[in-house]
Amino acid sequence: MFKNKNELFNFFHNLKEEPNFKKINFTKTDLENLRDDIYDLILKAGDLAPRECLLLFEFYAKAKLSPKKELDIYIQTANKYLASMQSADEKLLFAELKAVCLMLNSDEKALLEYAKIISTLQFSQLSKVEEFIDFFNGLFKDIGFREFYKICKHLFNPKTFLSLSATEQKTILTNTMAYYLSFDKIKIKADFARIYELMIVLFNAFVKDKNLDMALYICAFMLEYFTDDKERVNAEVMQAIQNLAYNYAKNENLPKPHSNKHEKIRVGFMRGRVSFDLAYKIEYSMLKALLEDKNINEKCEFYFYSFQMPQLGDDNPVLMVDLISLGIDFKAPAAGMHALNKFLFDSLEKAKIIRDEIIADEIDVLIDLSGFNEIANFIFSTRTAKKQVYFAHKNAQYDIKNIDERASFCDDLSNDKFHFEKLSVPMDIAKFYNPPVDENLIQSIKQMYPKDAFIFGGDLASSDDERYLRCVAQILKDNKNSIFISYGTNSKSVQNKLKKFGMSKRVYFPGDVDTHLYGHIIDLWLGDFRLNFKNEKLNEYMSKSKPVLYYFEPKILKSQDENIKAFMQKLQELDFLALSEQDYIQKANELAKSPKMLATLGKNCANFITQTNKNAQESLIKEFNKIIF
Repeated sequence: MFKNKNELFNFFHNLKEEPNFKKINFTKTDLENLRDDIYDLILKAGDLAPRECLLLFEFYAKAKLSPKKELDIYIQTANKYLASMQSADEKLLFAELKAVCLMLNSDEKALLEYAKIISTLQFSQLSKVEEFIDFFNGLFKDIGFREFYKICKHLFNPKTFLSLSATEQKTILTNTMAYYLSFDKIKIKADFARIYELMIVLFNAFVKDKNLDMALYICAFMLEYFTDDKERVNAEVMQAIQNLAYNYAKNENLPKPHSNKHEKIRVGFMRGRVSFDLAYKIEYSMLKALLEDKNINEKCEFYFYSFQMPQLGDDNPVLMVDLISLGIDFKAPAAGMHALNKFLFDSLEKAKIIRDEIIADEIDVLIDLSGFNEIANFIFSTRTAKKQVYFAHKNAQYDIKNIDERASFCDDLSNDKFHFEKLSVPMDIAKFYNPPVDENLIQSIKQMYPKDAFIFGGDLASSDDERYLRCVAQILKDNKNSIFISYGTNSKSVQNKLKKFGMSKRVYFPGDVDTHLYGHIIDLWLGDFRLNFKNEKLNEYMSKSKPVLYYFEPKILKSQDENIKAFMQKLQELDFLALSEQDYIQKANELAKSPKMLATLGKNCANFITQTNKNAQESLIKEFNKIIF
């Protein structure tokens, strides 16, 4: 098949560069001949087969070739050296030798064996780490949860895992949780509970041994990926961390909170890491609004502590600068520790470093923005400030020692056990809702759609309300020169819905797009009949003076809930609420034909957002004053 080993190496090099190599039609004979060439031209000559051979794993697994006995000696040699080798580079070479030979014999466990070995390696110690990670990503990008679970079940076996050193344990946790879980086909939330069941056994062992460092370390991954059942996680994990931390502080006589009086109240905010998500947008907007209030600015000074969680993702430097530009003293106390070792750090030492910094800054009121976070738990449980406040986004189950007050960014989270102060936050419109965009980009996107078409927008993908779909279909039928741009994915179920209502050819799904750009392209947003006070996409859209048309089912329109009644009244006053399905269709048709009406409604929408922000600002200041003073 190949004349020499150079041809063979070139073949595998080119295979790596070919994105559609899985579509190559290899016959059983082809694979047998290729195996013989790898053995005769490479292995027999004393060389190592290129790792790119493993890209053919699926072909060999399906071919079910009869074993080539000559390969057994190489597998035995690899096992022998893997048991004694210390060098990461050498272990990787023998892991690849073993996996390639297993694969060539159609052993379905070849890839699993490879994954089990490389998951124990410190990737940072590899001489060509970037080259390896690039290969790793290509090899495992299509791995499914079933295979991932097998890897975890082997690696998290308590008998072997708990006998390893802390460094080895952390290496395995980082590799499995940080690297594999970046692959889309594994990210099935419903399956994660099975990994939790493996990890809770290890966590409980660390708690039993009073190993606070490892309990904190494994906890970071458990809280990132397995918090659907927050009540259970709070009881099994957070309570255990709390007790360990509380007893540790007592036994080690950790520094107590200060008792000094300052000219200004020192308010500290804690967050796991600074990443661009909805929570950050809310928190940034809150901090900006608070600092713009003269009274608070004169009486308070703000500190912001990032725990930095490199195993989950780095802090965003742009966002850090944004916070500093507000006049906040931004701190990342553990930065020096992570500079020395990004992943394999001592979690207990890290928690103490952050706590010591907060103590040294003599923070009066400490606010946790992180939700479920093991370091925040440690800091609160060991009492780090005179007053400690938990600001929740959604998690009302969080229950640990030394939380003095609770507040919520969401609708009222108060329950039988806890009272949450409701925090309304005025979003930074210019930064998050209506930032400047390149007009040329807008025009280039418009050219992708029919010229001069009137563009309706909305979310057809997630709506199963046939009344809404029927109304949209009728509106498109009434407006011949119109199309509909929908957020979401055009799945088979969505396609079936569109076919049913005869609008498949009129609806476009651009996929994952910049909502700020598309907000300038859509002419009229057709609300989908669902009640949602905090639809961020809609708020962004309306902030651009773009119109929205609402309709809700009769039981919502006639609701006696005070918040709903006030919301409906406001929508009706601003003339973007239809009172029936027929009224909804009629209003949409009128707006599509009248640029003047469209502009007026768009202005009303922008005013609605502005007024909502003003009300939120007043409410936020009032509630914050109650908490702080």
